[in-house]
Amino acid sequence: MELTDLNDLRKAIDGMMPEIMLAAIAVIVLIFSFLKSLNRTTFFVTLAGIALYMMMIGLASPFKIVVSSAAIVTIIISGREQKIEFHLLIIFVLLGAALLITSTNYIMILLSMEMISISSYVLTAGTTPDKQRAEAAWKFFIYGSTATAVMIFGMTYMYGETGTLELEVISEVYSVSLEVF
Repeated sequence: MELTDLNDLRKAIDGMMPEIMLAAIAVIVLIFSFLKSLNRTTFFVTLAGIALYMMMIGLASPFKIVVSSAAIVTIIISGREQKIEFHLLIIFVLLGAALLITSTNYIMILLSMEMISISSYVLTAGTTPDKQRAEAAWKFFIYGSTATAVMIFGMTYMYGETGTLELEVISEVYSVSLEVF
């Protein structure tokens, strides 16, 4: 490897440090899930972890701020008595959304959306044995699986047309701007 390649890798890791920290918070909450008596502690660890994530991203990405704020509001409204798995799934949804916002490749978009979707399916089903929630989760799963299949089908057409999965190259081929602001 050349020195420029290592510098590029270091810059990429530095750019992903908030998401890496969020994944570390998810691992900590996962460890807490094995210790059943730490529901309230997990509540505060999750809130502190998301707040730390928001401080790390600063004002660099307004979309990440909005998604993180929504995660904090969801956790606060749900209350301290939620099970540890709920907090872990909210972190996974936030991590998937953060990765989706920074995605520049179709594969990363697909993986990010699947991280969000699978966590959402489990959140929909909940932890209580309720027939209506189970039915809703099943229908959500069928709908999501169909949408994923259609999205992958469209991605294969784009790959066949352009020969790449990078959004920047595809936007150049079709002369479409990727700038949001």
